[in-house]
Amino acid sequence: MDLRLLRQRARDAGDVNDRYLAALRSAERWWLATAASARSQTLARGPTLRRGIEPEPEIRYGSGPVTLLMPFMLGQKKTNELLFTGDVLAADDAERLGLVNAVVARDELESAVQALALKIAPTPLPVLRLTKAALNRAYEAMGLRMAVQSNLDLSAILNAAGTPEQREFDRLVEADGLKAALEWRDSRYGGSLVG
Repeated sequence: MDLRLLRQRARDAGDVNDRYLAALRSAERWWLATAASARSQTLARGPTLRRGIEPEPEIRYGSGPVTLLMPFMLGQKKTNELLFTGDVLAADDAERLGLVNAVVARDELESAVQALALKIAPTPLPVLRLTKAALNRAYEAMGLRMAVQSNLDLSAILNAAGTPEQREFDRLVEADGLKAALEWRDSRYGGSLVG
């Protein structure tokens, strides 16, 4: 690989990581409790209701996680398993492990989110703000910020590596589109999840 290209990729990945860290810092300052829903699959194939959750899709792409939030949520052993295998979790398993709060039928999603928001709404805003700040501080005390910051260099290297898998995925996106690239990516792990 061209050393100049590798250096540029490392700089680009570092820029992305800097922006991510700034967004993380900004999110920590949000004072409002948030109720959100996932209705359809995203590029990263995040929490979905009908299929499952791919906790760290970067693994299947040939890259790696930036944030390292999973060890704080799941513990080291389950995180190792998911990051080393690229496994997809069924929605019920994701709920059991605490990655999502609830799994509901698609046609009940809006009403479930509305019900949660209505449960939160009577709580005095100062209580919500301070509770959220306390929870953020607890994760900071456990080392979340340090884990993110100490992983940025490795993340930049992973993102700049230009593995054969990354190159093939990018080639397929350009030649045949994102769906074809995702199907190729997932077929390497025992079957396609794109639908």
